[in-house]
Amino acid sequence: METADALLIALADPARWRLVTLLAERPRSVGVLAQLAEARQPQTTKHLQTLERAGVVTSQRTG
Repeated sequence: METADALLIALADPARWRLVTLLAERPRSVGVLAQLAEARQPQTTKHLQTLERAGVVTSQRTG
C-alpha cells in the first residue's frame, strides 16, 4: 500500500479524525483521548497505532 493510500485510509475514519483533531490542540494521553472521544481505551490505542503507521501522529510512552 502506498503512503498516500495509508494516509487517506487512516484519516477517512471519523473516530481517527476526531483523535487527530484533539491531538492538534495539544498532546494528550491515551486515557484522556479515549475519554474525550467517548471510546474505550483499547479502541483508541488501535486507532492511534493506525495513525502512527500512516505517519499522522507520533507517540511517546511514559511511565
